[in-house]
Amino acid sequence: MTGCTFPALPELFDAADDAGANDGAPLDGPPRWSLTLRKPTDATGDGRFLVNGELVCDEACREVTLDYAGPTMVTLTAAAAAGDWYQGANAPCDGPARTCNVNVDGELVITGRFSEIDRNLVFVTSQTFAADFGTLANADARCATAATAAGITGGVWAAMLSTSTVDARDHISAVAGGAPQGWIRIDGKPFSDGLTGLADTYRVWHPVLFDEYGVARVDDFAWTGSGYTLRASPNNCMNWTDGSPNPGATVGRPDRGPGDFTYSGFGMACHVPTRLVCFMVNQTTPVVQPPSPGKRIWLSQPFVPGGGVAAADALCNSAKPAGVGPSRALLATTTRAAADLIAPEQLYVRHDGPAIGTGADIIAASRNERLLHTGIWLSAFVYVADRRYAWTGATGPLTAPGDDASTCQDWTSTAGQGVGGELHAINASFWRPSELRQDCSEHLPVYCIEE
Repeated sequence: MTGCTFPALPELFDAADDAGANDGAPLDGPPRWSLTLRKPTDATGDGRFLVNGELVCDEACREVTLDYAGPTMVTLTAAAAAGDWYQGANAPCDGPARTCNVNVDGELVITGRFSEIDRNLVFVTSQTFAADFGTLANADARCATAATAAGITGGVWAAMLSTSTVDARDHISAVAGGAPQGWIRIDGKPFSDGLTGLADTYRVWHPVLFDEYGVARVDDFAWTGSGYTLRASPNNCMNWTDGSPNPGATVGRPDRGPGDFTYSGFGMACHVPTRLVCFMVNQTTPVVQPPSPGKRIWLSQPFVPGGGVAAADALCNSAKPAGVGPSRALLATTTRAAADLIAPEQLYVRHDGPAIGTGADIIAASRNERLLHTGIWLSAFVYVADRRYAWTGATGPLTAPGDDASTCQDWTSTAGQGVGGELHAINASFWRPSELRQDCSEHLPVYCIEE
């Protein structure tokens, strides 16, 4: 085993908490197979660890080591104390999932963080429901039940749903009894601070993504009955009373950014089991997104092919965030892969704070080997909700060059159809969404990257 690192949750752990982790067998002794479970010294909450369903570390325990006779597969479960929640652990239990299967094949150390619930959580339900739950209050109750089942206690919950007479933003405020603020998702990363910023300026730092158990729900849908601004759309399965195959109700995608997460562009048949997005509303602590150091990546103004890749580069340099140096359009050409513009070890960040990932992370995401930390849905000026695609020219992952068709003749022609990625996505669709093509005459942004 090598030393533990924390790529998915860099802010959760201190190096001191993991000193000596996974050092392997002693050089002068027999092999050892052990699992050490540890809680960080600066954790604000508490909880229990279970292995194969057996309690091995209670609230009073700070660390426990279990020895095994040989390589052993075990199931680790984390359960938070009342008023706390489980924020996540390091690899191999990388992320906030409450349950993790672990192969103890050496001296393994897992540090799991429990935190006090002092800000509002947001999640998408693990369970799915037909659209006949009847009332907004019934949907809220489903959110509360889901949270309680996952050990998240003490919350007041509102489902992100509109009816023909109540907008989702007003429903959330009504349940809160005021103007709620300060949402973080299950891994502790900031989602958005207030309804005005979320619904009017589309400020989403990280997508909801996780369910109440910390499982990432990718390429999934949730009932919303809402448009981009969390106001009612016309489609709501007869105010959530119709569970028939009739079309339908507006749905969003909880793994996506502003726009897509509330309004995916089409409706779901009312009988199809679909998830809910749940907002805790009883906390009042504001949430901020700290800045991440790195090279900036952002969306350009709309670009129409015709002037070649040089015209796209010029567009990136004409409208860029403050303080950004020379930049390039992250586009494939027939002679160059877009990955040639990316430094694998460099961290790339949005100018509102969150990290997108290292160059290697971004390349891996284009292969669907991992997810981006968050999406590239921010231009130099605004969060983009009303556009779905950004030109890429992709024929495969970032490491593959384009062809004449995918790149609109190396970005010199408005004839034919080229390839654009889904700019609100955090999986490989951000670069190449299946076989979907866009008319080369379309005005779409490009991803811009600081050199």
